[in-house]
Amino acid sequence: LAISAVGRAAMAMVQEVRRQFREIPGIMEGTGRPEYEKCVAISTQAAIREMVLPGAIALLTPIAIGFLFGPEVLGGTLAGVT
Repeated sequence: LAISAVGRAAMAMVQEVRRQFREIPGIMEGTGRPEYEKCVAISTQAAIREMVLPGAIALLTPIAIGFLFGPEVLGGTLAGVT
């Protein structure tokens, strides 16, 4: 999950950088100023969006195991993953 999330975020960043090179004159010569805040926004949004599913799995798995299999299995699972 995390590896594919990084790939998607990186592709969005590459597309934004290409857009800036294409549309903002003078970036390659050092006279034009890139839009840094757009790149930061892409990184931030991607990090938040892509980590929702892994976070939900980390929170919901112990709850599901506890309800389905009981406290003994939950204790063993928690001891095994830490």
